[in-house]
Amino acid sequence: MNKDPNKYFDKKETEFRKVIKNTKLTSNLSVFNVKMNLTEKKRLIDILSTFALFMDSLKLTYLLYGGSLLGAYRHAGLIPWDDDIDVWINSSQSEQFKQEFHRLKGYGLHHQPNSQWKMFSIHGTDIKDEPYQWPYIDILLFKENETHIWDSLEQYRDLFVYKKSDVFPLKKCNFEYLQLNVPINTEKIVTTNYDPNLCVSGKFNHKTNQPIRLQRQVVPCKHLSQYYKFGSNC
Repeated sequence: MNKDPNKYFDKKETEFRKVIKNTKLTSNLSVFNVKMNLTEKKRLIDILSTFALFMDSLKLTYLLYGGSLLGAYRHAGLIPWDDDIDVWINSSQSEQFKQEFHRLKGYGLHHQPNSQWKMFSIHGTDIKDEPYQWPYIDILLFKENETHIWDSLEQYRDLFVYKKSDVFPLKKCNFEYLQLNVPINTEKIVTTNYDPNLCVSGKFNHKTNQPIRLQRQVVPCKHLSQYYKFGSNC
């Protein structure tokens, strides 16, 4: 059962202000500062909630994916220094999703071949030279055969491929105030591509649509434990 978002974010307000204060005092870890204010985070999670409810209403398959699955597993939500969300849908159901999307009033869907789709609020922040707004969630497609699923994009196809028996049946996992679909063997899927004990700074600012100029850092997550909550979830 999903939690009340207002109560959830009221509780998060004090934690958020503490994180902002502390991380800004630590210059050598500045790449791990939170990138969104609380209002922006609320908007992003609201888009995700709307997406999940819509998929469930259509009985279409979705699951958290990539860094967002890592976030669910390690933080029970968004990676604190991240600013977007990745979800996976079945490529065989993608046309139905597009055809039904018009029912979601107040939201836009940007889709083009050989790229992630983007779902966003039409009341978001304009992004220069782009037809969509921020914040948004990235929607990626997976393909399947009898034994495996894999990312449909060529650049990810060989990196994100999993046994179906490790993915299905899907289960629910806490993600902020939501409970969302994740693989049945979340730990195995996560550790195929990530080391949950290592924290990696972001390389792209989705709000400005620009690469992050600071050098990417990798540190043991215990170095950030005084600022953020860590722990195995899912």
